[in-house]
Amino acid sequence: MNQRSVMRGLVWRVFLIVALMALPVVPVMAQTVIGGTSSKAMITEQGESRYIVQLEGQPLALYQGDIPGYAATNPRAAGTDRLDLSSPAAQAYSEYLSQQRQLFLSQAEAVLGAPLEVVHAYAITFNGVSVNLTAAQASLLGKVPGVVRVQQEQVIKPRQHESGKPPSETITRHAPLNNRQRMTAVTLVLVVCALCWGAAEALCRRRSATLMWWGIAVVLTLLMAACGSGGDHKTVTIEWPYAHDCSPGVAWINAPLVWYGALFSPPFGTMGEGVVVGIIDTGINPHNPSFFEVGGDGYEHDNPKGKFYGVCDPDNPDYDADFPCNNKLIGAWVLADDREINVDTDGHGSHVAATAAGNIVYDAAVTLDSGYYLSAIISGVAPHANIISYNTEKADGSLSGDAIIAAIEQAVMDEVDVINMSLGGGKANPWTDTEYGLPLLAAQEAGIHVAVAAGNDGPGEETVDTPGIIPWLTSVAATTHDICYVNTLEFVDDDADKESISGLALSLGYDAADIVYAGDYGDATCTGSFNGLFDGQIVICDRGDNARTEKAEHVEANGGGAMIMAEVEPGGKTALIADACVIPSVHIAYDDAEQLKVWLNEAATAGRTLRGLLTGTEAVSDSMAGDIVTGFSSRGANSVVPEIIKPDIAAPGANIFAPVAEAKGYAVYNGTSMASPHVAGVLALVKGLHPEWSPAEAQSAIMSTSWTDVTTDYVGTAATPFDCGAGRINAPLAMRSVLLLDEQTDAFRLADPANSSWAEGGLDSTPLTLNLSAFGDGSCIGQSQWTRQLTNVSEEVTRWNVSVVNAENLSLSVVPDSFELAAGESIELQVTADAADAPLNEWLFGRVVITEEAGRVPTEHFPVAVYPQAFSVPETLEVVSDQINASASWYNLQTFGGTQITAYGLVAAQQTQELMSSDPTPADYTNDDGGVVWLTVDVPEGALALYVDADSQDSPDIDMFVGQQGSDEEIGVSATGGADESVTIMNPEAGQWWIAVQNFASDRVDDLVTIRYGVVNEADAGLATLTVTPQNPVTNPFVLTTQWDVPTLESGEYWYGVVGIDVNSVDGLQEKMIPLRVMGE
Repeated sequence: MNQRSVMRGLVWRVFLIVALMALPVVPVMAQTVIGGTSSKAMITEQGESRYIVQLEGQPLALYQGDIPGYAATNPRAAGTDRLDLSSPAAQAYSEYLSQQRQLFLSQAEAVLGAPLEVVHAYAITFNGVSVNLTAAQASLLGKVPGVVRVQQEQVIKPRQHESGKPPSETITRHAPLNNRQRMTAVTLVLVVCALCWGAAEALCRRRSATLMWWGIAVVLTLLMAACGSGGDHKTVTIEWPYAHDCSPGVAWINAPLVWYGALFSPPFGTMGEGVVVGIIDTGINPHNPSFFEVGGDGYEHDNPKGKFYGVCDPDNPDYDADFPCNNKLIGAWVLADDREINVDTDGHGSHVAATAAGNIVYDAAVTLDSGYYLSAIISGVAPHANIISYNTEKADGSLSGDAIIAAIEQAVMDEVDVINMSLGGGKANPWTDTEYGLPLLAAQEAGIHVAVAAGNDGPGEETVDTPGIIPWLTSVAATTHDICYVNTLEFVDDDADKESISGLALSLGYDAADIVYAGDYGDATCTGSFNGLFDGQIVICDRGDNARTEKAEHVEANGGGAMIMAEVEPGGKTALIADACVIPSVHIAYDDAEQLKVWLNEAATAGRTLRGLLTGTEAVSDSMAGDIVTGFSSRGANSVVPEIIKPDIAAPGANIFAPVAEAKGYAVYNGTSMASPHVAGVLALVKGLHPEWSPAEAQSAIMSTSWTDVTTDYVGTAATPFDCGAGRINAPLAMRSVLLLDEQTDAFRLADPANSSWAEGGLDSTPLTLNLSAFGDGSCIGQSQWTRQLTNVSEEVTRWNVSVVNAENLSLSVVPDSFELAAGESIELQVTADAADAPLNEWLFGRVVITEEAGRVPTEHFPVAVYPQAFSVPETLEVVSDQINASASWYNLQTFGGTQITAYGLVAAQQTQELMSSDPTPADYTNDDGGVVWLTVDVPEGALALYVDADSQDSPDIDMFVGQQGSDEEIGVSATGGADESVTIMNPEAGQWWIAVQNFASDRVDDLVTIRYGVVNEADAGLATLTVTPQNPVTNPFVLTTQWDVPTLESGEYWYGVVGIDVNSVDGLQEKMIPLRVMGE
């Protein structure tokens, strides 16, 4: 073989390698796995679910030395700043908990008759284990000594901005190849071919052939350039209108003023140096510059811990040498037991981490589905802080509850300073919530600041959910910043005189085309069921029924060229989302959409088409667009603890630009998931400047100094505390706050309303008594009162004046209304809200404002929300007794107005006992294949209440359903996962009702089930079996006493009654019927 042949062969080998490398240059589709919140637990193939078992005994973070021989480990009780897990006391108590756990496991295995495999064991923030169990096993486990509760794991997803309609945030992802991109790719390969062949001929000294191939290469290069242009690609480099290098949300909350100490004299600041932020989410993308050791500003991070954690720790069994940790990203843990990939494959966790504490990055860029290209400077709120990631994502993309507890435990062990959790769902009682409430209370007691997302089910009322409803956590709503991604619909030809319509999108432009309405093609919401083809038109799709970006996919598949998504609910532009669709698009407001449809109909009537074009997105700075609560942000009131105002604070959560999973690069997301890390970042700055502040004090600072000029729309409608909490966070003022409120963990624990509200002395410790930076009362009986203790944490004497902002029919007063505090001195303020003249059952809002006379420090303010009612009484009354003639009392009842209390009943329950085997198809109790008992009960006119109760000592799990004859609708359901079910239907309609009791447990034969039912009527008033006192209370609060006198009260025997309360209020007669059960012991 001659030299020329060898050389030509070598060049061809080089060509093949280059060509193969060139092919992946064009982006490919990256799947989005962020989905919706689910309240259902993960079910295994064996019918098992994951359960969280809480055991008796406090975890290390809360233990105060109550057991003889074991010293306190709780930081406050031990006199330490942080939980010291290496102390002798912690080591000894940890061993004690381990022994108790082993005792429980041996007893549990004896009860179950099978080994019990522990998935996670907890001892630091929560005392218990997670295990896989069937429902029957879970019921049995609850009876083992030392078990407090057995709770099924909740499997959830990261926060999404439109419940049940993924994608959860505005996902920008690389697109599948369109025709132009395919042609570009092919042309690129041909260019490489021509260049390589030309090089080969040159080496072989064939000049004429060389010139020919180089000429072909030039032509092909020009062709490739043409293929890459022509409207399918637009580069937008955003120059933020800020003096500092940061993201819009970071600038909007004034974080750079903290970085450089601009508001301090002498100047001093922090960018989070030495502070560690823990992100409990879907993991992290360690290959992104946001998490490099050296930031774009040249800052080289130090590792404040002097060690690495999780997969970054060479001494850890899960060490991953391929996971690139550094002195910025000092740790990463994978907590879900079925996950094998350490990096973030979702993107949500990376986005959140970078928003809180990501580096300053220049030229962060993202290519959207249709070729739109964004490039900008980004940063986190605390860009010099360190990060540890806690990945709780399971292999199927969901987030597991038991892994979340494990993540909280590990974060405490790692001694992080701040935790962010942009996930959640459901509405659990904070005082019994094993996944969020209890572990995070302990984490906060360990000195960790915690920020959580409020949820994305707004704008409806009472949509804030767990963990956002928890009193001891900082719950964050989402607002806008000043940068809008605006796309405009302009009209052409005969319609050029019409006013253009602007909306939001991340989109290319689209040349002039006909505009059509998808409703005229049989599919108004563009679900893909069109009755005719499009031909390059701009298609109007109504919002609803399916995901927004999915509509564009259906339009494209049906031949459409661009999409206009039309809002269908009246309102302003707060519902608009800047989506990145596969075709050019724009999302327009309801009024604009209605006008567009009018013009479309007018054109059709005139026998012509309406024509327009899309200009393409421009990033526009508009200060009037900032501080608007987003439409998706969940709202209060707090439906579980109405005395606690939620959310606490607001932060930017719309159009947030940050990195995601490696395959996706960067993205613009929307959600309270994005708002929460802004607050977590500010808490990291607080930790840097004020390490001595407790988590409660830090929450106080960010709330009481927040920006209050927040609206819910573009016309300036003022937001309420249920929209934005105290206001939008303002970082530099939070650092300068000097009038702080603190609260102890014990106070939070004792404030559980289930334990105290109606007991003697129950008003001594309730949610109302918590020393929080807000004044809420979900049951204001004429007047509400609060006491708050504030402390001057400055080093100087401060003098303060108090003022109030009242709502109509609400009068606020504060005593004292002026005061002076020496350095470190505290004062108690008595705040009263008088709502005696207010309409009932409507929330009223106000604000308490405290201003320092000299103006040297920020003004402090506190939101007020009260709900006037005619009465504050229990929802249900239950008595267990073995006495046929006895009484029971309930304390702290209140009414506002002339009150009459009437007793109805008692009426003996009808009882039947049935032997029941398992329902072979438990998912359907109506199919008559066994395992279900059906009963009927006649309800007369004037019935006050229908009661149904069922229990079993044999079956571990029964369920109960109640409805009206002639209808399959379930009016009442009780399916707790146990074997003690109860349904009460107040004011049932007259007629026949059906009762279905199901043996839900598997593999059961002849389980004895007891069913009781009864009806209490108006005619049952005055029966000798029940009396109440007082009948006409004249003081508040008062004690309600029920006296019963029944012929028999054997074990398991039930008597039913109703206590009626009538109040003549300012709004007329208000009635309340309270069901009463007297149960034989």
